Amino acid sequence: MSSDVGATTRTLSYETVARRRYFREKQREYRRKLIADGAAIEAEVFHLQSILDGLQAKSLPSVREARDSKLSWRSIAMVFKSEAHRVLTDRESLITQTKGFRALIASMQRFVMMNIPVTEEVVANTRQFCTTTADGAFMNTLQGQFVEADRLVLVFRQVEDDEVHSCHFTLRQRMEVRQVSPTHILMRLVSHSSRSFRAYEGFVSSDELAVLRGIDVTGIEDDDQKEAFVWRELIRLGNAQLLLWRQRFTALMQASYC
Repeated sequence: MSSDVGATTRTLSYETVARRRYFREKQREYRRKLIADGAAIEAEVFHLQSILDGLQAKSLPSVREARDSKLSWRSIAMVFKSEAHRVLTDRESLITQTKGFRALIASMQRFVMMNIPVTEEVVANTRQFCTTTADGAFMNTLQGQFVEADRLVLVFRQVEDDEVHSCHFTLRQRMEVRQVSPTHILMRLVSHSSRSFRAYEGFVSSDELAVLRGIDVTGIEDDDQKEAFVWRELIRLGNAQLLLWRQRFTALMQASYC
């Protein structure tokens, strides 16, 4: 009986020692974790303090004023002058960077458009061109050419129906090139464009047409006056585009002649 009591006592003593050892290890582990967390926090504080010191070094020097006095006009003027100079410097840098990005984008667009093959169907003297220009305009044009001894006639017609792109207006053009001398030609161009029309919707209004072509109709309330103004602007834009086209056409002819 006494031996059983002694064995039980030893077992309880061993369990108590093991439990104490377990809790001591847990407490040590917890203290080590607290020390590690404290070191990490101190390192983070030191890092943030170094960043703050760097930013303060780059910023304006603090203007020391008396504690019970207001900022002087001189101090305010110094701050505004320095900040304005810094903002203008950053603005010039951003403008230069933006111009560089725009030039790069334009070059990339030209490169892509130059390497996209133009879909062209040729039947006798009739050709159909289906492509997208460098500025994003869709072209689906039917061209007929008629060659005579001293005259060349080109007839263009924009095709409306397309499964991918929709054309808002129908364009018809007739260009006649006649040789008047060994060094000079006479060129006539007649262009006829119909009003923008959408199926199941009808003709496009003057307001929407102005938005599509970038025409400012602010301040014009009367519908008839707005209609007349929009068409005058469309004619003016067409004439301006014709001038640019004629310059490119002349340059191409001179380059091919040389």
